Amino acid sequence: MTAAAFVFVTVLAAIHAETLAGSMGILIPLTALTVFYFSATLGAAPGMLIGITAGAILDALYCRSVFVTPFEMAAVAAFAPIWIRQGDPASSLPNLLPGAIATLLVSLPQILWNAWENDAWPRTLLLATFSAGFGAFVFPPLIHFLDFAATRLSLPKYRTARADSDRQNPKRYA
Repeated sequence: MTAAAFVFVTVLAAIHAETLAGSMGILIPLTALTVFYFSATLGAAPGMLIGITAGAILDALYCRSVFVTPFEMAAVAAFAPIWIRQGDPASSLPNLLPGAIATLLVSLPQILWNAWENDAWPRTLLLATFSAGFGAFVFPPLIHFLDFAATRLSLPKYRTARADSDRQNPKRYA
């Protein structure tokens, strides 16, 4: 029950921050980073459920006519366990890359759709660069903050996610 409440409050706060910044015209895909975190710590199936639900809520709040964000969030959730198996979750520097990739997976389709409709390609490249930079530099502090809260709540942490998955399924990754 504690894990569900922690996930709900964290994802809701990320959605709120993202839509608040979006109402001012600033693209910060913070929800994608939280979906990546929870997919890495809790597993791909709960991560997909969290991502699809959060994506549908975001599309509904932004009044988008085409619901694409749930599929983008599902891609982020599918990418997280792959990164945990291949990358180094314990170090901060390698976590710049998944932060940038997760935010680009979510923001790039909307940015490209907007550029195609409005013929604004230079602005599109600037938005994609800002989105990737935001994800790269915000994800490591977000990991520290959420791992601190997870430690207090006795929940799985991102920094130990690879070791936890290896202990649960020792033959799976051999």
